[in-house]
Amino acid sequence: MPARGPEHPDPEVSALAASADSGGRFSNNGLTHSQLSTLINYLAEDSCPVTNLFLDWNPVYEEDFRAGDSVPPGTNKLYQMKPAVEEEPEEISLFAKLISEAKKLQVIFMRASGLGDKDLQQICMALKPDTGLAMNRNLKVLDLSYNNFSGTAVQEFVQVFEQNRTLEFLGLAKNRLVTEDVLPLLSCFGRVSFPADQVEAY
Repeated sequence: MPARGPEHPDPEVSALAASADSGGRFSNNGLTHSQLSTLINYLAEDSCPVTNLFLDWNPVYEEDFRAGDSVPPGTNKLYQMKPAVEEEPEEISLFAKLISEAKKLQVIFMRASGLGDKDLQQICMALKPDTGLAMNRNLKVLDLSYNNFSGTAVQEFVQVFEQNRTLEFLGLAKNRLVTEDVLPLLSCFGRVSFPADQVEAY
């Protein structure tokens, strides 16, 4: 019998821990900032068995999501990252923190989760070295389809592919991108030249 993960106060995270499976599905759960933070803490633990995570349709809410016809307008407010202020570090997107700290993850789906340019920029920081965020060196599949990225932000992946030799699949479908937005990424694929000054040492 596989070892069980540690207990957590949030029932949804406890369910994932109890499954001791390599895959976790949290799609369309209306996660709050606090709940997603708890999930990230679990996924970052050495004892966590999860390598594949499906987090689709999960924009981050300030408070517990309420459904039904009687819910007043404006009840389900999305969490807004705090702007940078003097002498305080910039708040890190929870989606970027997830990729940075959950180092065992090899597959992550975050489709239709309300990600924007700031999230994407920080995700790219977690996929390359020397950026201030720990680099995830195991991630092979990252699907960010059906979010809201600009063409300029997507081109951050050029530097990722120049330095990251693990990521094999990047999903960017339905992000209202045009051909010119993704053309720079195509030059990153194919045979990678080996630096001539390193041949002898290799």
